[in-house]
Amino acid sequence: MARASGVTRLHAHICRHTFAINYLMNGGDVFSLKGILGHTTLDMVNHYLHFTSSQITAQHHKFSPMDKLEEAKLLCDPASL
Repeated sequence: MARASGVTRLHAHICRHTFAINYLMNGGDVFSLKGILGHTTLDMVNHYLHFTSSQITAQHHKFSPMDKLEEAKLLCDPASL
């Protein structure tokens, strides 16, 4: 499959890891993911959650109304001109 796709670093663990992160990023919950992956505890699922938290923070800053409010305030402030 790696040769056919042209992806040089493709193996089962990367597919599993990518699935888990995308599942969480698309709104899946950690408890369902734990069951899907067959884990007995949430320890490993928390590992995947760590990867998504930085992405969530970046998305929050990108779309946060409060961040946009600060930008708008700077644009409207005559002292900043």
